[in-house]
Amino acid sequence: MSKEQTKRQSNQDKGKASVKRLHDWMATNPKVPLNLMGKVNKSNICRILGIVYSTIGSNSDLKDLFDKLETLVANGQLQPESGEKASSTKRVKELEAQLAKVQNKLLRTEAELELLKEGMTCDEYLIATMRAVR
Repeated sequence: MSKEQTKRQSNQDKGKASVKRLHDWMATNPKVPLNLMGKVNKSNICRILGIVYSTIGSNSDLKDLFDKLETLVANGQLQPESGEKASSTKRVKELEAQLAKVQNKLLRTEAELELLKEGMTCDEYLIATMRAVR
């Protein structure tokens, strides 16, 4: 074996080292950086730990750890980097719930409108809308 071959680290070893760095970082209960959508900012974490971002797709252990990290943050077991972002993700979920209620109400109202239209006679419809039924 030459000197150069002993210094070189295989890609598999680099992948294992990346998984170990992420695992060790997660064990320190870090403040996890979030992106604008309120999810774990993987690219920022990779930059901090010296991991090549594209390896997340090819290294299943690394992907599983990031999924676990996402779950831990969502469950509140790990804190996001700033409380403002955490509250904004909570606010987004609240707004999504309100939106779903409003959409359901709209659908019910539209259905009631259709029933009212069907119940009117042609003359009543003409008087109410100033449009003739065709």
